[in-house]
Amino acid sequence: MAYQKPTCECGEELIYWTQKGYTEESKILKSGKIAKRPYHVYGNEMLVWDRLKCNRCYGEYHIEHDSSGRVIRGEKWDS
Repeated sequence: MAYQKPTCECGEELIYWTQKGYTEESKILKSGKIAKRPYHVYGNEMLVWDRLKCNRCYGEYHIEHDSSGRVIRGEKWDS
């Protein structure tokens, strides 16, 4: 059977949405304020959120993969 792109319950084609995190380290100044420029910025592989999202009704779904590794729609995401 041919692959079909995942769709929302409303019928709209879903998009892949991801949010990747990073960490900043900044000094605290003598004034008690946080320095505007961080002295260390690095990515954190553990801070990644992704899901399938509908641009029509804003429904969100977990990402699953079929036996060929292709993206399919999982359960509805509970916000």
